Amino acid sequence: NKKSNTTSLISGNKAAEMLFKTSLRNHINLTKIADNKANIMLSINALILTFALPLLYQQMGTSNSSWYFMVPFFVLGGTCVLSMINAALATRRGKSLGKFNPADIQAGKGSLFFFGNFFNTPLSTYSPAMKQSLANPSNLDDSAIIDLYFLGKSVGRKFMLLRRCYSFFLIGITTSAFLFVINIGIGLRFYL
Repeated sequence: NKKSNTTSLISGNKAAEMLFKTSLRNHINLTKIADNKANIMLSINALILTFALPLLYQQMGTSNSSWYFMVPFFVLGGTCVLSMINAALATRRGKSLGKFNPADIQAGKGSLFFFGNFFNTPLSTYSPAMKQSLANPSNLDDSAIIDLYFLGKSVGRKFMLLRRCYSFFLIGITTSAFLFVINIGIGLRFYL
């Protein structure tokens, strides 16, 4: 039992080391991709709002404006806002306190290699805990596993929010375009 606490399952096992390195690299690359997609969606929706709001204001200011012509603008605006909220949430970092319990580190239940676990901790607490973690190879395994797990959870959360963002965007753009076509048809019928 004592031997299992002092031996590493990863160190010396080339396949395990390669697998962890590859997985961590893939998770980091996926995080970058998700952040880039979220930034693109924020930019696109901001541009749409920038052009749609003056048109809506102009339409509301005309004396012969019809309420049914404003509906597509409101649908488009609501779509952009919902998409932007989800894109912004996707880029937001998960909540962390920046403190750790030294007993959790000693028991292999935490990792000191992710800044979110220690940024509010004084060096006098962090340094001995890190030395203790480095002295025990199985704690290093636990740290690698914990970091990989929570990085994967973060990537999953980002892509779930992006999926929602794209869904709102696609449904809203399609609905707005459909309503514009219907309203143009209604408008033409009144003028003919």
